[in-house]
Amino acid sequence: MRTIFNKRIGCIVLLALAAIGLHACSGDSSSSSSSDPGTPTTLVTSLNGQSTVNCAQNQQCIDPFFAKIIGLATTLSQAATPWTNTTTNIITISQIPYVDGSNNATAYAAAGSVFTMTTDVVAGTRSFKGNGLPTTLMGTYPVQSGTAAYSYYAAELLSI
Repeated sequence: MRTIFNKRIGCIVLLALAAIGLHACSGDSSSSSSSDPGTPTTLVTSLNGQSTVNCAQNQQCIDPFFAKIIGLATTLSQAATPWTNTTTNIITISQIPYVDGSNNATAYAAAGSVFTMTTDVVAGTRSFKGNGLPTTLMGTYPVQSGTAAYSYYAAELLSI
């Protein structure tokens, strides 16, 4: 009886330590303006200069032979952007420019967001059909001059 009690206490202690460790390692010490406490405010990116061909835990790993065939760089590099800190490898989500979602799907298609699902029980199949427009609000496209994302949009247009 005492052995079972000790095992249960040991399991409870291990679970508590694991929970404390996971909380301490979350890496997100910044506050969030979102009402959802699970919404991340930062992301961690790969190290500048990290190898793409040397396999290790938490690293991108591409077969060296394949990387050579397709001409892939052997190291990763970070883009120097206002939202990426290349020293700490932290991306601050709130600083990434985006196109504000204010348009319903009917702004792009008279039918709005269309999605249907058909199930054929006899054949054991399920088919999905839609027009690709989401039910959530979308931004205005083409991206409008004067918005935070416009300089990135305009630069992409010039590269085409």
